[in-house]
Amino acid sequence: ERSLAFRFDGHLHAGFEGDTLASALLGSGVDLIARSFKFHRPRGIRAAGWEDPNAFVHLRHPMDEANVLATRLPLVHGLDARSQHNWPSLGFDLGAMANRVRALLPAGFYYKTFKWPQRAWPFYEHLIRRAAGLGRRPERPSVLTSERRHAKAAVLVVGAGLAGVAAALAVVRAGHSLIWVDDRRQVGGGLGDWAEDPVLRIDASAPGPSPHGDGEPAGEWLLRALAEIEASEAVTRLSDTVALGVYEQGEVLALERCSLQHECVWHLRVDRVVLATGAFESPLLFQNNDRPGVMLAGAAGHYLVRHAVACGRRVVLAGPGGLLSPLARRFQSAGVEVAALIVPESPSSPEERNALVGSTDCPVLWGTAPEAVRGGRRVEALRLRSLDGPQRAAIECDAVLVHGGWVPARQLLAHAPGTSARDGSSNWIRAVGAAAGHASASDCVADGWFNTRDALEQAWGAGGSVRPSGGSIRMPPCPTGWTHSDAFKQGAQARSTFVDLASDVTVADIALAQREGYEAPELLKRYTTLGMGPDQGRGAGPLGLMLMADLRGLATDTLPPTRARPPFVPIAFGTLAGADPGPVIRPFRETPLTGWHRDAGAVMYESGAHWRRPGYYPRTGESMADAIARECIAVRSAVGLYDSTPLGKFEIGGRDATAFLERLLPSRVHALAVGRGRYALLLREDGRLLDDGVLMRLGPDRYWLTSTAGHADTVHAWLEYARQWLFRDLADVRVTNVSAHWAAIVVCGPQARAVLARVGTDCSLDRAEFPFMAVKNAQVCGQPARIFRVSFTGELSFELNVRPRDALPIWQRLIEAGRDFGIEAVGSEANHVLRVEKGFISIGHEADGIANPDDLGLSWALHLDKGDFIGRRSIFRDRSDGAPRPQLVGLELDSGLPLEEGAQILPAGARLGDAHAEQAVRPQGFVTASVLSPTLGRPIALALLEGGRSRFGETVQVTAVRPGGPERGHAGLILRPARVVQPAFYDLEGERLRG
Repeated sequence: ERSLAFRFDGHLHAGFEGDTLASALLGSGVDLIARSFKFHRPRGIRAAGWEDPNAFVHLRHPMDEANVLATRLPLVHGLDARSQHNWPSLGFDLGAMANRVRALLPAGFYYKTFKWPQRAWPFYEHLIRRAAGLGRRPERPSVLTSERRHAKAAVLVVGAGLAGVAAALAVVRAGHSLIWVDDRRQVGGGLGDWAEDPVLRIDASAPGPSPHGDGEPAGEWLLRALAEIEASEAVTRLSDTVALGVYEQGEVLALERCSLQHECVWHLRVDRVVLATGAFESPLLFQNNDRPGVMLAGAAGHYLVRHAVACGRRVVLAGPGGLLSPLARRFQSAGVEVAALIVPESPSSPEERNALVGSTDCPVLWGTAPEAVRGGRRVEALRLRSLDGPQRAAIECDAVLVHGGWVPARQLLAHAPGTSARDGSSNWIRAVGAAAGHASASDCVADGWFNTRDALEQAWGAGGSVRPSGGSIRMPPCPTGWTHSDAFKQGAQARSTFVDLASDVTVADIALAQREGYEAPELLKRYTTLGMGPDQGRGAGPLGLMLMADLRGLATDTLPPTRARPPFVPIAFGTLAGADPGPVIRPFRETPLTGWHRDAGAVMYESGAHWRRPGYYPRTGESMADAIARECIAVRSAVGLYDSTPLGKFEIGGRDATAFLERLLPSRVHALAVGRGRYALLLREDGRLLDDGVLMRLGPDRYWLTSTAGHADTVHAWLEYARQWLFRDLADVRVTNVSAHWAAIVVCGPQARAVLARVGTDCSLDRAEFPFMAVKNAQVCGQPARIFRVSFTGELSFELNVRPRDALPIWQRLIEAGRDFGIEAVGSEANHVLRVEKGFISIGHEADGIANPDDLGLSWALHLDKGDFIGRRSIFRDRSDGAPRPQLVGLELDSGLPLEEGAQILPAGARLGDAHAEQAVRPQGFVTASVLSPTLGRPIALALLEGGRSRFGETVQVTAVRPGGPERGHAGLILRPARVVQPAFYDLEGERLRG
């Protein structure tokens, strides 16, 4: 009732609510909607579902997305779509020149053509890259949003055709929980298109179509079954949802289209899967069978019944008469002229002939097959040939509706470990050699309208219980064999008879592959690209195998299908990732205080693991250097406040937790008192530093371990690797990542204790009762908190770990309480300066993946006299090597700008560009961190220098960019002198941080 305006290639059309873009285009009389991939031949709507090989468009509004399948695109008001893979226009496509020379472009021509001359390859590559692919990159950011959801049930039924409805009904009656998935909104599948036909009746006891017409009307049976299923509270029904893949341990991935701009990826965990996925309609082979107007008969019936769209004014139907006669009656009742019903087989009896002729008013041509379509951009006529002789005839028509049998939708079954094979005696495709207990191999049913009783008996045991069994798919006999004559295997006819419309694979290509030895299914697929298009060869793949088998003199069902891999239908990477669109590839992570930082004018940085953190807080008219200096001075002389939430936090517990940590860390763990902590290094097996943090003992068998923000995920993976594999003999160890459970606020500076006292705590903050490297559970501002005495700035510090919901109120209270003390919010830039002044290392700067703890001056953190731990042997190996190693040192300059981080260190007396002193100018180290210290009033730096600890007091040369820009020679570099000193510049005894 509601009309919807839309545009296609700039032309305004109208459809109706409930239409797809394909049905709306057909209803608007649009025949040509695409060009083929290889030859740029005109193509129209072919099917009504995922199996359409060519109906791909570029959607421009309401979102910008290429390669959208028109048959599955719901119509919305204002939709704007463009055809793709043509230039300059769909009607006049210069690429169609390839169709005129298609005899020179057979299968595999690119393997033979682009090998000579070798020097021409760059030219070939340019042409191939321009021709490859369908569609163009979107010009606007995507507005398609997606989400992830999880669900569990005892049984999953995929499909809502007759077999799917019957299977879901059996599950409900057996009392099992059910997830029911189908890619249509209406139940019934192909049966649903004809449910209102009074002739169609269902034998509810089977269930299945009643052979005698004495069963229940199909529409009534569907409504009754659906009502019974939906009345169960144990049923989760997902319509407009397509199952993408079947994976190990009973996981099925499904994609639900909630709206045009919102999708949901479902992770379904089930004990049993019933694949009631039905079958795809197979086409017929004849010349120019790819013209717009040639359509699958079932698809044409779908558009007629579901969308009130006639696919032509004068149509011809070709295929089994018993299946197509109801469709012929439907078209006639809708006012469409049926020019003829083409039936390939001869009637088995006069009764059959009379029954078929009496069921429709159109001419019935027995023993006849389509030979060729006449027409350029649309079917104009169909030439016929007799299968018994040379007689030929032509019928004027504007649509040819073909049915070549059924190809089972076996893709999901093929995702299971194992293979599938045809049972020649029963014509079933069975799961063979699948892993025991695998979801898709447990119980599988697929059907169109038929053979449901046998299929359900395979899937369901006595008493309604679910029993494991070999899954199977019934495939009705396919009548396409009658099209495989010598006339279609060679010559010009074969080059215009298309097997796979997605990749422009013709019968001649199949014959060429056979002559050149590419006869095996996998080789045939790759040589000809048969079944490699976006439709995954749902109808063309089996048809091509039948042709190859016929060419080889084999039975048509001899060659097995190629392996099908997920996903079942194309899906955008962004949908799988589940990320919201925006200016970044991966969304930033925010702390509970990020909003406050923004409101305070902070310049936000991206920190490790995609955290959004404040770099510094500039005031009006203040430069970056001035803001950093102000924040540093506040911490050194008064009090600072910074957000440390992104740090990784892990709780490790269990009876074997102490033994686990003893093996994991180089420091002694068992002697650590409850409530106390120590600096902790995490080493790799090669003795190099993986990460560093703090280990606190919360209880006899309970520990708290921190990591840097950027390595939180890496450390968690390392802990689990050690727990599950390296030390799996320790049975009672639990590692819990609590990084997101706590927000962390650090109060640091000489006045930190006074500020905390003003907001109120229920524990003593005195140095004697709360010493450095201790932890207490306490109340702060009346809220529960865990307080740590640790310091990364070198000043008295209290790290408050609180619930995320309490973080902002506590932060605001601290800001108010600290105003009289000169409190400043501190960003990561100031933290960097403060830690360099103290000589504290940072992962990614000093810990560069090569340095070991000895190199970094951390030998005091290694307890080599205890038992074995990860990296111990490698440390001894490094110590036994006499070669000089890079060691952590400090660099001092009297004035000027700071050194560049990463700058190379050369020995004293070295000169740039000295060709005769190559050995002398070999770099001996590099600058790891460099700052202008507000506390000291001069530039300082940390560096890794060969034999550095033996070179204190020495002057070295450090490369720097020449002021004013590069000049001739030396790439604009100069050398600056610097003194090698201890890698610490402030409070060398550590009295201030101990408070």
